[in-house]
Amino acid sequence: MKKVFVVANQKGGIGKTTTSLALTTILNTWGHKTLLIDADPSGNATDTLKGKSEGEATLYDVILETDDPVKLGDAIQKTENGYIIASDKLLLKTDSICSTDPNGIYRLADAIDEAKNDGSLDDYEYIVIDTQPDVNTFLNNCLVAADEVIIPVTTDRYAVTGLFSLSEIINSIKKRPNKNLNIFGLLLVKYNARTKLSKATTEFLENAADNMGT
Repeated sequence: MKKVFVVANQKGGIGKTTTSLALTTILNTWGHKTLLIDADPSGNATDTLKGKSEGEATLYDVILETDDPVKLGDAIQKTENGYIIASDKLLLKTDSICSTDPNGIYRLADAIDEAKNDGSLDDYEYIVIDTQPDVNTFLNNCLVAADEVIIPVTTDRYAVTGLFSLSEIINSIKKRPNKNLNIFGLLLVKYNARTKLSKATTEFLENAADNMGT
């Protein structure tokens, strides 16, 4: 069974893309074929894996194109660095398009389910979704499609900014659209064991994780 990880935190520069790339690369290196879906319009993960946003089907064509939508399996690009569904700057339209559609938050989940049913994902063990630093309908799309959420947090005074609001969003998704969604854990990044601030923040985050049930 495919497990879908979403890497999320509405704070920018927190290490979401680095985490997504590292997780994807490690799993592939260990022999677990893993697909990275770049749901961040900035496209940094796409660039790193040498995916193409021009002249190839992208995530936009899968979840937002209405005239001639592309199946998720047909948008997978195999590069020398891995397997990716590329980002697209047009994904900036996701929130405005999906927010007016009663089923808008299910678009990515539906695309993944269809790919599972048609066999396009048979060879993949994991899917990792990189997200943009924002709270909107697009993030909800990713959370509805996920099994597990990984939340990167830095060990500094701004680490917990928005953390509990993100937890509330995840809990709201768990109530109806995706009852099986789980917070896999808080991932400490840019940790420096020599500083008192890192140690103090880590203790606080451990308590926060307990409160979030992870």
